[in-house]
Amino acid sequence: MRNFLLLVLIIIGSNVFGQSGGALNANQAAYDVKFYELDIVFDISYTQRSIDGSVLIRTEIIDPIDTLELDLWDTFTVDSVLVQKNDNIDSSMNFVHANKKLKVRIPGSSSAGDIVSARVYYHGTPRTASYPPWDDGF
Repeated sequence: MRNFLLLVLIIIGSNVFGQSGGALNANQAAYDVKFYELDIVFDISYTQRSIDGSVLIRTEIIDPIDTLELDLWDTFTVDSVLVQKNDNIDSSMNFVHANKKLKVRIPGSSSAGDIVSARVYYHGTPRTASYPPWDDGF
């Protein structure tokens, strides 16, 4: 019995650590993330701490939306965004980055079941963590 309870606690604990902890707004809940691909270069030296890279996010639309809303700290600069809906690629300059949110316009209208991918190129300096490793930042 004791081993069974220990196993249950481990399983519950592993599910807790797998969650982001952040609440989704209605726009973020309208799509299901299927895949992330990170391509990041860290420059961590005595004088500089920066990140330069890109992220590819592949989503499936659940409810029709016209914008993907992603989380990204304001300390990062978005260089460009490429959007692909089903098999149509669009070089998108239609994005807004403010208040820790990156809002990327989806070309055309989206329907449930559409596959939408976005590659975001960005760079910047992450904030310094007050209590590493328990909070965000370097």
